[in-house]
Amino acid sequence: MSMLWQSQGFFSCGTICSRVQTSDGMEYALKDCWVAEDKKNHEVTILKMVEGIPNVVKLVAHWNVLYDGEPDCTYHIRASHGVCTSGFIRRFHQHLLLTPCGEPLVLYSSKLELLRAFHDFVSAYSLMLTSHVLHRDLSPNNFIIHDGQGYFIDFDHARMIAEGTVSVPSEGMGMALYVNSSSPGGYCKGCKDPTHSK
Repeated sequence: MSMLWQSQGFFSCGTICSRVQTSDGMEYALKDCWVAEDKKNHEVTILKMVEGIPNVVKLVAHWNVLYDGEPDCTYHIRASHGVCTSGFIRRFHQHLLLTPCGEPLVLYSSKLELLRAFHDFVSAYSLMLTSHVLHRDLSPNNFIIHDGQGYFIDFDHARMIAEGTVSVPSEGMGMALYVNSSSPGGYCKGCKDPTHSK
């Protein structure tokens, strides 16, 4: 029906999100993305871990886009042109069908709706932590509003956390790690890992 969001650059992200509708009028968000081979099932796994948490987008279905009966992959493009170097990262073409399909956070209709949405985000974030999931990419692009409620979306950079572990830098885009310069050595807040110092 319409494009909701499009990343800049094919090989860095290559993601397009669209609003789609079934024949009976149900609306969904369709995420069309290219995922590195080592993270092929990452977002699906995380979405299953947070399933049932209020104010978190729900995974309805996911599938590989096929090319000549095989999962579509950037390797097909490179191989057909005879250009495959040792450092080449294979990316697989995937579709994720999600609900609800809301509006970007910046399109809130009133201050009250925005405040309610932030309340929803804080509550959902707390529940995600109890499910051992850290979102790690808190930006206006990763929140939507649907029927007056706020929802988390985009779990590309989310991590499963376990007690006693420390955070690690995220590859690619994502929220920069918070640094507490007043702590000893300027370590990341909470993790005390000197490799994360400013």
